Amino acid sequence: MLACLGTADQAHLDALCNRVYQQLLAPVSVDGADLKVSGSVGLALFPRDAGTGDDLIRVADVAMYSAKQHGRRRTA
Repeated sequence: MLACLGTADQAHLDALCNRVYQQLLAPVSVDGADLKVSGSVGLALFPRDAGTGDDLIRVADVAMYSAKQHGRRRTA
């Protein structure tokens, strides 16, 4: 889940989610073994989506679960 400050248009938000998601896909080496993980990303933008930090995290969390409901390896 991402909670962001500032202003951005949808194209920038999509690019941010994609960059985060691509980093999640990169293999991680643990004790010599390469592990592959995936994830779902939920994005909330302050002040567009919420006016307080707690609400911003809640909105990002809801977006993350929405992405998960629509299938693995998603952003919302």
